[in-house]
Amino acid sequence: MNTLLQNGINELQVILKLAERCNLACSYCYYFYGGDDEYLNRPPLIAMETVSQVAKFIEQGARDIGIPTVAVAFHGGEPLLLKPSRFDKACEILRNEIRTPKLILTVQTNGTLLSERWVEVLAKHQVSVGVSIDGPPEFQNVYRVDHKGRQSYDAVARGIRLAVKAKDEDRLPGMGTISVLNTKFDAVTVYRHLRDELGIVQQSYLFPDINWDTGFPDGESARDYGRMLCSIFDEWIDNDVGHVRVHQIESIINMFRATSSIHGRIQIIVIQDTGEVAIDDSYMTALQWQKNIPKVHVSRITLRHHFERPIFEEIEGYLLNLASRCQRCAWRQYCNGGDLENRFSSENGFDNESIFCEGLKVFYEHVAERLVKDGYPPRLIYDRLNDLSKTLDVRCFLETRAYPGTKIVAP
Repeated sequence: MNTLLQNGINELQVILKLAERCNLACSYCYYFYGGDDEYLNRPPLIAMETVSQVAKFIEQGARDIGIPTVAVAFHGGEPLLLKPSRFDKACEILRNEIRTPKLILTVQTNGTLLSERWVEVLAKHQVSVGVSIDGPPEFQNVYRVDHKGRQSYDAVARGIRLAVKAKDEDRLPGMGTISVLNTKFDAVTVYRHLRDELGIVQQSYLFPDINWDTGFPDGESARDYGRMLCSIFDEWIDNDVGHVRVHQIESIINMFRATSSIHGRIQIIVIQDTGEVAIDDSYMTALQWQKNIPKVHVSRITLRHHFERPIFEEIEGYLLNLASRCQRCAWRQYCNGGDLENRFSSENGFDNESIFCEGLKVFYEHVAERLVKDGYPPRLIYDRLNDLSKTLDVRCFLETRAYPGTKIVAP
């Protein structure tokens, strides 16, 4: 048995591609503009027969391996291109076929097609909604335009407001946004707009899809992105604790709670609209490596056999064997070297720290400093980080930055 199956899987996350096309043409989209045009060889929309095959594949695999939770995330392209009636049918197939103790359904959409009819179908099947948005109109309409260059903000805002209203009425189980950080946009302006103008109380922020080969655009650095997260954190902690949830903030705050789990056993797979099963497509940022990994149709493989493919042992090795620069870092077991795709270079493969490493450190250290300033005992930070990483620079960081002038005596 390989390492993945031996350690067990608490949750299987299935990224199910309902559509391999999109009604927007966002220039930074890794899926359509990242150099891989395989989507052109796949049908625009998934067939219901394929949904049935996928449902059987998931049910059999979850039962065989003993996975208690399955989360199916409808993605694309733009998944709402499927039309409400066919989406309704797809959800019915999945709900009827997958009998795991817990089945979660979510959809990630650009929001332009959300309507009252769509909200009815999503509410019927208790599908949580995530909308991708860059911020207010002056930010959103720079990159997130349609294929004729037309602006998208008004349609997205209209769709978001429908979904937020449905969530507030307890018709939808969840509603949140994902925004890609952009150094040209003020992060706090984005945060406040989502909170105040659109009523979003569950937000998440992503780094751009870059690695050591692509590098940063001229004039940018990793620290710029770290400072953007710091500014969001300061706005949150000053005004929104207990009201707004920000994924990146919630994650690091939970890390300081000794009873929290740092890394749950969550495994992601992607299933194309053809029914071919693949690894997490966020790795497309490392296209030179990712494009050589073959895909297999769900009718010709089981989930167990898929996880027994050598690629999963390879990925596990990359995750466990961090770059030498990471070995003495106080944050290494929380950060785990950063997202794998951001570690890639054609010269060293994944044997690098994240290209965002310095930015992540800026953010983590800022959070720790702010917590200590607000009364969080520095000794608890030391105990938590030292337990995780066993490195001397934990004490050095606390004594010189977070709590200057004190001495944190190691046990």
